Amino acid sequence: MFLAGGPIASLLLFIAAYFTSAELTHYGSKNFINGITFINLYLFIGTIIPIIYPNWLRPYAGLPSDGYQILTVLKARNKTEF
Repeated sequence: MFLAGGPIASLLLFIAAYFTSAELTHYGSKNFINGITFINLYLFIGTIIPIIYPNWLRPYAGLPSDGYQILTVLKARNKTEF
């Protein structure tokens, strides 16, 4: 559950910002909330896809994404059940 916290938080913020944006009429506020919406969607997709980050992504180079770690835990859990 700890590993899923980041992607889940990004997904919930995306959903909240999406519905908030639909209710706004002020142009500046709507653009700001749309930016938050798309950033959180990008963060959700970027963390849930099971990959090991490439070397050009310097701070995360060689580290697994949350999705990769979740998948690894689920596979290990399934192996021990049998």
